[in-house]
Amino acid sequence: MSPAAHRLARPAALLAALALASGGCTRSEQDWQARLGARDPFERRLAVAGLAARGDLSALPSLIAALDDPEAEVARAAAAALAHIGEPAVAPLLEGLLADTPIAVRERSLRALAALGAPALPALIAAVREGPPVWEQQAITAALGRLGRSAAEPLAALLDDPDEHCAARAARALAVCGPQAAAALPALARALRAPQPALRLEAALAVRAIDPTHEGALLAAITGARDPDPAAREAILLAGVSGLLVRMRDSDGLRAHAAQQQIESLGRAALPALAAALREVSDGVTFAGDRGGALDPATEAAATCLAALGPEALPALFAALNPGHPLHVERAGRVVARLGAPAQEVLIGIARDEHHPRRLLGIALLTAAGELPEELSGYLFSLLRSSDPTLRVAAAWAIARHPPAEDATLARLIDEADRQDAMTRRTLLAPIVQALVARIATRPDEAALWRARLDALGAESWATLQTLRDGSDPIAAAIAGQAMAALPRQPR
Repeated sequence: MSPAAHRLARPAALLAALALASGGCTRSEQDWQARLGARDPFERRLAVAGLAARGDLSALPSLIAALDDPEAEVARAAAAALAHIGEPAVAPLLEGLLADTPIAVRERSLRALAALGAPALPALIAAVREGPPVWEQQAITAALGRLGRSAAEPLAALLDDPDEHCAARAARALAVCGPQAAAALPALARALRAPQPALRLEAALAVRAIDPTHEGALLAAITGARDPDPAAREAILLAGVSGLLVRMRDSDGLRAHAAQQQIESLGRAALPALAAALREVSDGVTFAGDRGGALDPATEAAATCLAALGPEALPALFAALNPGHPLHVERAGRVVARLGAPAQEVLIGIARDEHHPRRLLGIALLTAAGELPEELSGYLFSLLRSSDPTLRVAAAWAIARHPPAEDATLARLIDEADRQDAMTRRTLLAPIVQALVARIATRPDEAALWRARLDALGAESWATLQTLRDGSDPIAAAIAGQAMAALPRQPR
């Protein structure tokens, strides 16, 4: 048989197996089980189809295990087989979600329930009503989340359940469903005004996960911004501010301005939600992109609103950020840059306080609002001699924001870089390379001297040279390209 004819025969063989199985003239279950271990993926698909056609629940563990088959077609056939068995498979699969079940079994059961689809929904909704300790609630929530749109309306109905714990679990499951649960948003908007704090909290988290710009939910979140319960208030503010930040990016300028005014009217109460937005990393956003150009629109809007709160808000903002996360430092720097000179006094106070919990951020951002007076520049250089490596890196970060304008400062910086550990030196090399390239470009009579200093840095200068080569300054790009060409090879 030719290869083409063989490929055509395989679907026919699969249908024949199903026909034979449903007619009773078929292999035994043991035969099909044995073929599940075959090397040929088609043989394994055939075994899955044969077991499904028998409709025997004793084959269920084998079909669930086949969901993990390395061949995608076999795994899809197993999912289809489970859907073919339908409702009789639900109860055994729910047993796989019991709290004492191993994680691997629980994950397989989740995938199988998701493959079953609608037949699994009534049992899962009933499990939400029952609550712990019988069911592993995270597993039940995850299973409903995988059902997505079909679970939205039944879960929304549970938001009115007199048992507040049941209603809160339903809201939590809707959050896992995400945007597919948009049909539940009107019910969630009502839940934001419910008397139970736990339900208001979970409803707010669900609104944020599904669509915080929904008109009714956003209005409920804004009016609930003064919620008496601290945890619920934080979650409601997070949902409301998230929706308003999205609206700030609206092409309708009037609508965007109104959203910004609403955030600013919340005052300091909006700060935790704005800091959370500043912390979040959108898909495709990298540190290099964040540092080199415009922020992504969501972060840009959050930075604008945070700056509107004034420099007095900086300590609270810093408390919500991780000083060891480069993106957090850079984004906080964008807020400081918007504040300008008024921020420096606050930053200096934080930087000089040896016991301040966010001293590292204060030091790293000292120059974000502009260059410092000479005495404070001296303070940063003194920190480069600290025995604490984190202080050295923070000081280097601050110095790196402004390439040295004076030749003496550049020489001092080169000397300091030679004394540093690898991380601090790498941070200091960026302003050094930028300053050397600028001197080659603007002082042609001394170009050979500055080029020799640049060449002496070797492969360590590659990353900064590459940024300059790809930048918008054509002269700097040409000089950087020439310097890169002179390097022996691109560093790994």
